[in-house]
Amino acid sequence: MTDIKQLTVLGTGVLGSQIAYQAAYSGFRVSAYDIDHAVIAEAKERFAAIYERGRRL
Repeated sequence: MTDIKQLTVLGTGVLGSQIAYQAAYSGFRVSAYDIDHAVIAEAKERFAAIYERGRRL
């Protein structure tokens, strides 16, 4: 069993956003950072799309 409860993801592109989402889905507290604010906005949209796909399964 792990004692890790919080995860920080640096970079919210395709891979980083997927890591952040899956970690949050697994129960971790997640902070995601990116140098580009536009990329963060895209990641939020990606999170929503991933969530919707998961709900339909």
